[in-house]
Order: sequence, then C-alpha cells, then structure tokens
Amino acid sequence: MAFDLEKEEAKYREERARRFTNNAVNQESTVERDDGKTTQIIDESAGTPFSETFMWSAFFGGPIISYLAHLSEIRRSRKSYFWVVFGICLVPRVVVQGINRAVEHAADKFIVNMNNVDIAYYACCALETLLIVAFNLFMAFVAAQRFGKICPYCDADKYNKMERNGVIAGAVFWLILCTLNFFRSMG
Repeated sequence: MAFDLEKEEAKYREERARRFTNNAVNQESTVERDDGKTTQIIDESAGTPFSETFMWSAFFGGPIISYLAHLSEIRRSRKSYFWVVFGICLVPRVVVQGINRAVEHAADKFIVNMNNVDIAYYACCALETLLIVAFNLFMAFVAAQRFGKICPYCDADKYNKMERNGVIAGAVFWLILCTLNFFRSMG
C-alpha cells in the first residue's frame, strides 16, 4: 500500500473544515463546579490556539491593513480590534512623530553636498529609521496580542493566507506613502 500525499492532504483539509464550521458556535462553554464557581471549558476540537506574538500585516500597514486583512475573523468574534489597537498606539505614535521632527530639524543644520557629508547626518538618518522600525514593531506586537485575545482559536491556514495578503497590501501601501513623501519633500 503506497502513501498518497494528495489523499492525505485532502483528508486533512476536510477534517479542518469540519472542525472550523462549528468553531464559531461552540468555541467556549462554561461549567459550574460544586463550590459554586464557574470555570471555562474550551473545546479542543474547535481549532488551534492562536500563538502568534507578531503580526506582519500590522508592521507593514498598521492597524487599518491588519484589520482589513483579518476582517472575517474579527467580525466573527464581535469584539473591537481596530479602535483598541489604534488607541494603544496613538500616544507612542505622537511621541515618535515629535522625536522624528526634532531629528529632522537637527539634520537640516548639517552641510550636505557632493564633497562633504557630515557624519552626524548619517546618524540622524539612522535614528529616524530606528524610530520608525521600533514603532512598527510595537504596533505589530500590540495587534497580535489583541487578535489573540479576541480570536483565541482560529484557522491557522486561513490566518496565514490573510496575513500574507495583508503583508502585500501593507508593503504596497507603505511604498506609495514613501513615494508621495519623497515627491512632497522634493517640491
């Protein structure tokens, strides 16, 4: 008897589809114990627990792109995602933008021409890049934590597919914004 990968994969997909059709209805149940306290019993056949600690779609596109990428799962949970992530990231965004403006004003004082480039100018550029990357890492961490709270059990295949689509959309969005910013600064 030969092993047929296609048949096994089809069985695997069928089983996952069967489990996740009941996921929205029977995700969690509560049981009252003898001492009067209630405990949560989680149905293990409902799906796989969400264990991501980083959301690439939020890194590249922010809470908007990650929200749109995972809209079906978020709507199924009926809990707020976008406004929570946006609210948590609002103050750090304002702080990063303030520091970024201060660094830009400091960099305007440096002399940059074909023969002479101040080494401090490169340090300012590196600091600006580091600030943007650090903030995007923070936002991706917050988005993943919130998604894990509102969708503790999700279809891993669907999540990965939607995350891939979100990364592509976020990267295109980021490139468009960078291009517009470049042309704005040139004019």
